[in-house]
Amino acid sequence: MPSKIESQIEGRVLPIAQEMKMDLVDVELRKEGQARFMRIFVDMPGGVDLDHCQEFHMRIRDLFDDIDYDYLEVSSPGDRPLKRDVDFVRMAGSPVQVRLYKALDGQKAFEGELVGRTQEDVVILIDGKERRFDRKIVAAVKPVFEMI
Repeated sequence: MPSKIESQIEGRVLPIAQEMKMDLVDVELRKEGQARFMRIFVDMPGGVDLDHCQEFHMRIRDLFDDIDYDYLEVSSPGDRPLKRDVDFVRMAGSPVQVRLYKALDGQKAFEGELVGRTQEDVVILIDGKERRFDRKIVAAVKPVFEMI
């Protein structure tokens, strides 16, 4: 769940992301060591590259004079865990790994094709069979990238 300040940041950058035909994936404001990082993750069909991130950065950098941060980073989501409903919709049909807090059937990680997420479950296809995991036992759901 985003903090109040992260929600404010999201509200400011979302119109620009939409104008640039990008999906706003996540916003983070985190202290690491002595520095505060504002990280904004964007994606688009076909993925984002460095030029997309730089253009987005240039468009948003002057929107945050009232927010205390040291570094602004704009990046693609990469293998970040899926968090919000829009993440699950965007990644439906893609390979994912579901990691559990404790072992189920002798394992803590399962890979398959993401079907989606309901109020109660995360649903993936494993070898063509639907497998449901209660959201309470799911530690993270991350995209799986296949190296070609």
